[in-house]
Amino acid sequence: MPNARPQLNLLNNAQRLRHDVHAYASEFLLTPALALSLMAATMLADAAQSQPGAAPQSTNNAPAAAAPQAKLSQQDASFLAEAQRTAITGQDLARMAMQQALAPAIKTLASKLFEDHGVISLKLKTLAQQKQRQDASAPDAAQQQDMEHLYGLQGDKFEAEWIKIQTKASQDAVVAWSQEVANGSDPQVVALARQTLPVLKAHLDYLQKLPSSRG
Repeated sequence: MPNARPQLNLLNNAQRLRHDVHAYASEFLLTPALALSLMAATMLADAAQSQPGAAPQSTNNAPAAAAPQAKLSQQDASFLAEAQRTAITGQDLARMAMQQALAPAIKTLASKLFEDHGVISLKLKTLAQQKQRQDASAPDAAQQQDMEHLYGLQGDKFEAEWIKIQTKASQDAVVAWSQEVANGSDPQVVALARQTLPVLKAHLDYLQKLPSSRG
């Protein structure tokens, strides 16, 4: 039977303990009631320790204090919010060119911009959540106006205006990212700006090589 050995051990322990208690009682003149109390307390302690999986309880019940989140500087906070808007707007502008442009070079570049801005946007959003910053992905008034302007254009006019608007956006992004690398104080925000700055510079280089209109 699976419980026979533990029960036998407990019985043997009880017998040995009873013998010891009688010996102590004779030596120290313990009263029978006190001797029985000592035996019962000892048996309960042994039974508790013999339980499988039992672990000693910690005497320190105070929860570990969470590390305080460092507050972002004005430079870092402003960059993080503006960078999110720039990345989302960059995706929107790229999507428009993928759908409305006719020149293969523009459509190919737009696909690359869409992919890169998507990766950058995800990194920025994750970092903003870690820094407990509110999501700032909605375009500002100027960005919204540029997109509304492009919606009403087609063909050569759309492509020429798209290159103009996208080039200006890329120039502004390179400036903003460079300033964060130079002046930012939060290590994680600065590291992300430094990591993505070469990608934005490559975007600007591609855009500046495009013709202003389809020939």
